[in-house]
Amino acid sequence: MVRAIEKKRKVSQTEIAYDQIQNMIFHGEISSEDIVSIASLSEALGIGRSPVNAACQHLEYDGLLRVIPKQGIMVKTLGIDDARQVYEARCSIECFFAGKIYLNMKNEDIEYLRSLLEKQKECMLKQDNYGFTRENMAFHQYPMTKYDNSIMEENYNRIIKRINLISIQNSSQKHRMEDSITEHQAIIEGFEKKDLSKIVEAIETHIMNGYLNLTKMYQ
Repeated sequence: MVRAIEKKRKVSQTEIAYDQIQNMIFHGEISSEDIVSIASLSEALGIGRSPVNAACQHLEYDGLLRVIPKQGIMVKTLGIDDARQVYEARCSIECFFAGKIYLNMKNEDIEYLRSLLEKQKECMLKQDNYGFTRENMAFHQYPMTKYDNSIMEENYNRIIKRINLISIQNSSQKHRMEDSITEHQAIIEGFEKKDLSKIVEAIETHIMNGYLNLTKMYQ
């Protein structure tokens, strides 16, 4: 029993470390230029080295960090080819889920998407990039709560994290907020009309525009 409790506590600490380190990455507190030791990270978080190390390994699996043996961690730099691959995969998965749920979307689902859109507008006015990213993720992840495919959802969540990292590294987020809101509106209208071709076109346009905007940052 004691061992079971200890094991449960360690898992909880790992999850806490994972969330906190991920937030540090997305807030730019850990960069792709400096190596941060596990010891210093453990001290900063007030969490033991073992759960911090486990969390970093998970974040490396998610494609956000590089773990450098006997040195520490640094944020992974994602190039233009990485961006192309994640955007293509994202488009395929979002269109798949849209095709599965569009006929079953209810008025309350549409209203919920609209509420997320309003939150995005508020974040844009406040120039809250992190808040906008959070509400943007919630918008795109919502359709996945309406259809059960946990494997695709897990892969999608990993892809979205990489896209957020790419956006942060290239400072493209602030240039896309207003356009993203307009494109999200087109997606909502497609769901409201239960028009799959309109939904797919809106999703593809939205994702392609995001990718094209991003490629300018690499030039």
